[in-house]
Formats: sequence, structure tokens, C-alpha cells
Amino acid sequence: MKSQFSNRARSRSLLVQALVVALLVSVAFFGFDTLTGGLVRSYARTTASLAWTASAGIISATDGNGFFATRRLLARENAALSERLALYEESMARFRALEDENEALRAIAQLAETEGDGLAARVLSSLGSSPYGTFVIGAGERDGVAEGSLVLTPGGFLLGTVSDADSHTASVRALFSPGSLVDLVAGNISFSAEGRGSGNARAEIPRDAKVAVGYVVSAPAYFGRPAGLIGTIESASSSATQTLFLRLPLNLDTLRFVYVTPIK
Repeated sequence: MKSQFSNRARSRSLLVQALVVALLVSVAFFGFDTLTGGLVRSYARTTASLAWTASAGIISATDGNGFFATRRLLARENAALSERLALYEESMARFRALEDENEALRAIAQLAETEGDGLAARVLSSLGSSPYGTFVIGAGERDGVAEGSLVLTPGGFLLGTVSDADSHTASVRALFSPGSLVDLVAGNISFSAEGRGSGNARAEIPRDAKVAVGYVVSAPAYFGRPAGLIGTIESASSSATQTLFLRLPLNLDTLRFVYVTPIK
């Protein structure tokens, strides 16, 4: 108990001494400041101002020229690069589209040299997506397109015939529209094929018929024009027939132009 009392007394004594020293320093400070006409306070304000200015400068330098500025600069550069990349990709896509169109038009120009009278027409609706085997082209009666006009692919294959025309557009019924029957010739055999849509048809022919994959089939009713290729042949040893699967040699979903010619 005596030891605890002694420690408490010593702590109080030290606290009193500290308070006295702080009081004396404050009195001395204000006294000296009074004697010097406020010089001490002015010096203290100047020192604090310099310290604040320095710290603000450091913060500004860090924000303006350091880490944060670098992040902002990188973000702006990334945004600019992304925008330029998007424009570049758009330009390349446009360039590829124009290349495809030019290639199709060059093929049609060569076809026109052998076909004579006719015109190129843009495809306005997809044949591949039509469940009825029809599509629309951007040429009509004012362009010389009439019902029954033949519609050819850029490579000269018979795609179909015009079923209806108005002033500026026309509807085309595909030769291989679903459910249609078409008389064709391949090799040494004549046969009828059933249209399956999307440029495909199916036919049954005798097993001993001399045909092969890749043969061109033609349509006698349309002046022997080529109408497709034999894509696949299926047969069974027990069957007297073989099945031909016919197709057009192009992707109808990407067809952009056709050649329209009147029936001669």
C-alpha cells in the first residue's frame, strides 16, 4: 500500500511539473511575441503557410503528373484506340462487302457477254430463309423484267423464273422450291427431281445409270441451262435405284446479285 501511495504521489508531482513548464513556455512565447511586436506569430503563420503550400504542391504534382494523371491519360488513350479500331473494322467490313459485290458484278458482266439481252438485279430478300422458295429482286417492269423471265446465278446456273413483277421489283420462284418437280438431265439419264428448298433437290434414278458426284444437271425445258450439281449419291445393294441429292454450287444466303434475261 505504501508503495502504491508513493507511486501516485510521484505521478501527481510529474504532472504538476509538466503543467508548470507548459505554462512558463506559453508565457514566454506570448511575452516574447509581445516584445517583438508579433514577430513570433508572423513567423509561425509563414511557416504554416509554407508547409501547406508545399503539401498542396506535392498533392497537385502527384495528381497532375503522377499516378492519377497516368491512369487518366491511359484511359483516354485506350478510348481513342478503341474508337479507331472500331472505325478500322467498319472500314474493312465495308471494303470486303464492296469486294464481294464487285466480284459478283464481274461474273455477271462475263455472263452478259454470252447471254445477250438481260440485266443485273440486286437480291432484296434471302432465298435461303424463304420456306416457299421465293425471293424478291430489285428490278421490275420498267427495267424490262416480265413474268417468265429467267433468273440466273452469277455463274450462269438457272436459279428460277419471275413469277410476278411490278414497276421496280419482281418476285422469283426458285427452280428447286419445296415440292416442285423439275425435269433434268445428267450424263446419259433423264429424270424428274423434287425440289427441297434452299437450292436443293432429290431424285431417284436407275442403279445402272452412269452418273457421278460433281456432274452438272441441266433443265431441257429452259434451253438446257445448267440447274445444279450432283452433290451426293446414295444406293443400297438390294435396291434397283440410287438417290441423287442435287444442289446449287453457291451459298444462297450470301447471294447479292442475279442476272435476269427474257425467255428467247
